[in-house]
Formats: sequence, C-alpha cells, structure tokens
Amino acid sequence: FEWIFGHNLWSIKLMDWTVSSLGLWFFYLLASQILSKKRALVAAFIWSSSLILSVLSLNTTPDVPLILFWTLALYSAHKALYQGSTVHWWLTGLWMGMALQSKYTALLLPLGLLALLIIDPTLRIQLKRKEFYLSILIAMVIASPIYLWNAAHDFASFGFQTTERGSSFGLSKKSFGLLGGFLGSQMLVIYPVVFLSMLSLCGVWLKKLWRHKRFPAGNQLFLAVFFVPTFLGFTLISPFYWVKINWLIPGFIGGILAISMFYKSRWLPWH
Repeated sequence: FEWIFGHNLWSIKLMDWTVSSLGLWFFYLLASQILSKKRALVAAFIWSSSLILSVLSLNTTPDVPLILFWTLALYSAHKALYQGSTVHWWLTGLWMGMALQSKYTALLLPLGLLALLIIDPTLRIQLKRKEFYLSILIAMVIASPIYLWNAAHDFASFGFQTTERGSSFGLSKKSFGLLGGFLGSQMLVIYPVVFLSMLSLCGVWLKKLWRHKRFPAGNQLFLAVFFVPTFLGFTLISPFYWVKINWLIPGFIGGILAISMFYKSRWLPWH
C-alpha cells in the first residue's frame, strides 16, 4: 500500500481496513460452506457488527493479519477435508504458516487440525495420507523465520511467551478483579448475548462429553476444535493471569459460526 499511496498514516490504515474486509469476506464464504444462506448471513452480521472487528479494521496490530489467515486456514481446511480438494491442503499449510508469522496463537491451528483427525472416525483416514503431513511441513517452512530469528537472539520471543509470562501465573488478591475485568471486556467487544451463547455452547458440548462420552459431530466438531481451546482455555485462566482483550479473537471465528447454527432471530435486537 505504501508503494501506491506513499509512506503515510492513511496507507497503513487502508491496509488494516482492506485486510479486515478480506477476512470478513472469507468468513462469509466459510459460513456459506457450513451453514444455510440465512444463517451464514446471521453469522456475518454478528462478526461484522462486533466492536472488536471495527476497532481492528483501523488499528495496526498482529491480530489484523492473524484474523485473515486464521479464517483462510479454516476455509481451506474445510474444503480439503469435506470436498476432497488437494490444492486446499497445500493452501491450508500456507495459511497456517502465515498465521504463525502473525502471532503464536496460530499454533492452535495445526494442533486443532490434528485433534480433529484423531477424534472424528470419518476423517481419521487422513492420518494415513501424505496431504496432511505436507500441509504441516508447508506451515513449518513458511513460519521458519520465527525459529531462525529466535535462534539468533537467544530465543527471546519464545522465552517471553513461556517462562516470563508463566512466572506471573497464579491466584492472588487480584483474581476476582481479573475474572470480572475479563468477562466485562469480552462482553463489551463481542456483545453479551454472543459471548454468553458461546460460553453456553461450550457447556453443552462438555456436558455431553462428560455424561455420554460423545464429541460433537460433523461441522460442529470442525468448529469446536478451533474454537473451544482458545475461547475456553483463556476463559479458565483469566482468574490467574491478565488475559488481554484481544487474545480470544481467533476463537470468535469458529465460535460465532457454531452459535449461528442455533442463534434465534429474536436475539438480534439484543446484539
């Protein structure tokens, strides 16, 4: 964008808006693969009207490309798994690698994909095929500058994200305030009815797993493996550590699609 519009604030903000808009478009395309047309539109409305997406479309942070590449990874993975597209296996690897270049949270993409193939008996055959492993290899190659930079700088970035953050993890007098601040901020950026719907859906899935030893199936499982670890994981650690307002964003993508399967039209005025 700077090549076209010059080195200025407007070109940077235009890039943020363009990348966010592309992410929203592919979110709708992903929704159209999973949901009916009406529910895909509902999902797109929920995501596009969220405060967090509006802020990110004008704010230059690693979350801007992360949202785009995370969405693209889910879009291509769904095409590869359920439509048998070999090309989309390679694209899945590309998008996962680019997402990792954006933010380390994207490590949950290949882990989620692996969990999906292990849990779903209809997809387990993919573990015997080369496409899955080549997509992971592509992702690792694309993300290799991260390893090379860390190797040349005493693994400073890895150390900050693990040891340094872990040193301040634990219960304290601030735990109640941390939990309250987390819940309040998340309901602000994604709206209470959406956040509570996602939290409720996680509860329903976990209840079925506990009582009936049964995972969600089909598209619900596809969304769950990319939604629950991020959303529920950060929610559970929020009393022990200051969870930043933007950390749950990748989980919102799968979460919004999941709740849109059941979302009631009468809830929209409360959105």
